[in-house]
Amino acid sequence: MIPWGPLPSGQKTTWYHDSLDHKLYCFAASLRLLCQYLVGSCTAPVRRFAREREREREMRPLGWWLMLVGSLRLLSVWFGFFNIWALRVAVFSQTEMTDVHGRTFGVWTLLTCTLCFLCAFNLESKPLYMATFLSFIYALGHFLTEHLIYHTMTVSNLSTVAFFAGTSIIWMLLEWNTHDAKRNVKPE
Repeated sequence: MIPWGPLPSGQKTTWYHDSLDHKLYCFAASLRLLCQYLVGSCTAPVRRFAREREREREMRPLGWWLMLVGSLRLLSVWFGFFNIWALRVAVFSQTEMTDVHGRTFGVWTLLTCTLCFLCAFNLESKPLYMATFLSFIYALGHFLTEHLIYHTMTVSNLSTVAFFAGTSIIWMLLEWNTHDAKRNVKPE
């Protein structure tokens, strides 16, 4: 794509190099080369920063755990919307549930599932970390009251919820300040 390259076959030199088409072609090619140079020199620091940021954002074990919990919560969302019978058996086995209760449970669980996925990829975000942490506290508190006060859950159903919520709460407490963006910056 060099503007002064070989001529098309059968054309004379004077016509090709003196035509308006050739001058426009040369101008466009020069402009393209200039833009590539300018953009390349401007984006080099941006690309370097993006590579450094990508290395910093490698998925940590807590992030993988939150992805697992979010995926399991997504399964509960499916049950809440489309298979209320499974939700009755797996969670609220000691009471009757209507379709409205199932959908409400599904929407609430979808919100907590979204928090898990967002936090998994943004562990350095303090507000998001806190919101996800509190969602586990609220979920555990909700299910404890359902079992202890309202008697709508069995101990076996509560133990499954308590395992995932309890493990997440403890793990997030242990790693409370380890994901600060400012702490992870390496000195030069």
